[in-house]
Amino acid sequence: MTTERETSIGSATEGGRWTSDGEGSVPIEKDLESNQKSLQGNRSVKFKTPFLLRFKATVFGINLGIGSQALLWQQIGASPAMRFLQIPSGISLAVWCVGVLLLFVIPVTYLLKLLVWPKAVRREFQHPIRTNFLIAPWWAALLLCLGAPGEITDRIYGEGKSIHWGAALAFSIPLLASEMIMRYSHWIYGYEDRLTTTANPACQIALKGNFISAIAFARAGWPDPALFMLSVGLIHWLVVFNTLYMRPGKTQELPRPLTPLYFLLIAPPAVVATAWAEIQGPGEFDRLSKGFTFASLGLFLVLAARGKIMFHWTFSFAWWGFVFPTAAVAVSFMLYADAMPDTWQRWVVRALALFFWATSVAAFLVSSCVSLGKLCIGTLFPDDEVTESLLEEEQ
Repeated sequence: MTTERETSIGSATEGGRWTSDGEGSVPIEKDLESNQKSLQGNRSVKFKTPFLLRFKATVFGINLGIGSQALLWQQIGASPAMRFLQIPSGISLAVWCVGVLLLFVIPVTYLLKLLVWPKAVRREFQHPIRTNFLIAPWWAALLLCLGAPGEITDRIYGEGKSIHWGAALAFSIPLLASEMIMRYSHWIYGYEDRLTTTANPACQIALKGNFISAIAFARAGWPDPALFMLSVGLIHWLVVFNTLYMRPGKTQELPRPLTPLYFLLIAPPAVVATAWAEIQGPGEFDRLSKGFTFASLGLFLVLAARGKIMFHWTFSFAWWGFVFPTAAVAVSFMLYADAMPDTWQRWVVRALALFFWATSVAAFLVSSCVSLGKLCIGTLFPDDEVTESLLEEEQ
């Protein structure tokens, strides 16, 4: 028998109303299309709502994207297979510094939103898509720890160490606890927000964090906690992936502005491959890691076969969904190439690594330039129809 909660969520993506907390309702479809508003050519746009109310949780995708770029540039500079590129170390340092700066600016701005508009943050927390982005800054911070340039880590941790076990614990334990209490247990016990009614590609964001944590523990010299985080994430990733593949109806379909989030599907297998290789030790990339890497490549080909569904010219923060997955696949192929003898097969793997590296960098540059341009002309944060009704309530 269908519950009221299922009905409300099921109608959300069909233009209905999503009323999880009984505090008023807004069409979720309009929310997802809010970034489609035609603002070109109008540099003096006057929005109906204050800036903080327009500051969406999806902006945390920028933190995740830049964090993945920091790790990507650090890896390509340290990879023996990519040494022929002679990448300047200054690029990795510059990307990392920008990532650290934005990791401070964006969460602090959202914290101000929490203080000024707590009801708006509550609505985003209960939103089936945006709630997945609220955890992204933590994993982005862990990515920046892993992607810190060697000249910084050598001074802090000593030569040859890339992360301290304390940093891995500090970012992993609280988030694992929150996932167990607020996400995984709800799925298992079949609460109102069960996975079959709320599953969408953005759910991959939280799961990838478990694999990133596994990489951090492995590099810190703690293989057993790394294996634990990898196992927990792997179990739930398989469940989420199967649910997304077999979703019964249109309740979890993404409207066109957010279709780039489908690209997140290729990231988990690649991060699993990297995590397992790190647990095995430096220079190790066994058949299991290779299998997960090729799984990412296969999913990429599946998505690319219908690429026109994901690619469109209307900008939204979902564009940043192209950055992390391609960076994750590039890193896994680099580790793959590092473990191979210098034969023609190694050059094939190198070519794949270079392709995903170039794709990730291109996605990063395009997303950054468009975001910066829209920020300069004041159209990066249009009116948010999920939370703008709070103004009427205040009045």
